[in-house]
Amino acid sequence: MTDLPRFSIEEVEKIARIKIPASASEIQVYAETGWMDNAALIKFTLLSDELDSFLEIHGFYNLKEGYWSIQNAPPSVDWWPRVELNSKPPIAVYLGERLHFPGFSQSILIDVTNEDFYVIYLQCFEI
Repeated sequence: MTDLPRFSIEEVEKIARIKIPASASEIQVYAETGWMDNAALIKFTLLSDELDSFLEIHGFYNLKEGYWSIQNAPPSVDWWPRVELNSKPPIAVYLGERLHFPGFSQSILIDVTNEDFYVIYLQCFEI
């Protein structure tokens, strides 16, 4: 991935084919288009009681606890988890799932360390 101009949240939602909940906070986005394939990395915080609704809307039904491989981001995207996340033992408790559609993939990683709010990481790209 290479750094490209900043995208608005609405533009990233379109690229990622996902809607960030209005109640989400601490939103971080990174996207790139026009190079090889469109790709988006999204991070936000969501109150724990809103997670199930978000997952259902977007079809994430089979979250599994474990070690999830997640693509590295450019060094300038310092808020994205790094490969160290996948080391054993993990640095936090994570749930994850990957969805594949014709020509498109979405992965979600959820840090459930805090019981009151969760940190959501979404990786979406054309395949």
